[in-house]
Amino acid sequence: MELHELADDLLTTTGRHETPFGVYVLESGDPTSALARHVEREVFLEFFGNTVDMLETEYRPYEAASTFLCVIDHQRRVPAGMIRLIAPSSAGFKTLHDLDAIWGLATADLARPEHVGLDTSSLWDLATLAVARDYRSAASSGLVSMALYQALNMLGHAHGIRWATAVMDVVVLNLINSAWQRPFTGIPGADPRRYLDSPASLPVFCDVVDYRMRLAFLDPPTHAILFEGRGIESMVSTPRWDSGTEVASGIAGVG
Repeated sequence: MELHELADDLLTTTGRHETPFGVYVLESGDPTSALARHVEREVFLEFFGNTVDMLETEYRPYEAASTFLCVIDHQRRVPAGMIRLIAPSSAGFKTLHDLDAIWGLATADLARPEHVGLDTSSLWDLATLAVARDYRSAASSGLVSMALYQALNMLGHAHGIRWATAVMDVVVLNLINSAWQRPFTGIPGADPRRYLDSPASLPVFCDVVDYRMRLAFLDPPTHAILFEGRGIESMVSTPRWDSGTEVASGIAGVG
């Protein structure tokens, strides 16, 4: 099925096409996840040379635990941006596995209170994040990214998520930390290394409770957008984060 047809089906089902953009929670096994996968594949090929086969190999073990957040351009009926998150499951987390295999760091140490205090039962692994080429202008890129981060925080809060981990290209990491009051911290003992054809990537974590408190103090308007779901309603429609209908089915094993 073509992207436009998938988008049409999604918009018809949810009835949220009155705004220019919408953010959607897509299950890994749902055909509409192809919308998010399209952006993932196009952007990771463009920036890092990651092929479809490489992405499939890397993320296949986590498919059953994967959920996609996807921003759709309602007027053009195309995907504009995405996040792939990995929820707790028997497969574990890609970042933690790679931290052990590539960086040689014992992930069990992260759970110690004197280290990070990471609790994997309330953790989401942010496996990929991408904004499509046509939406990287100053205006649309900021809106698409903001919609994705808002969705991540609102959905995470609904499911009791306290922690996030990721392996990020250092250029992307610096952009995110500069724009959003440093949500991510490098995992102690890890240094930037070549990773999936990124010349320098770093394993990071976010203590969501700490970040939320800091953001409320340092930048109340951004806090209202990211953690209260207010501020971009006229441009981006969202699911009802407090309902169990559109969102809960996409997060297996959480909440």
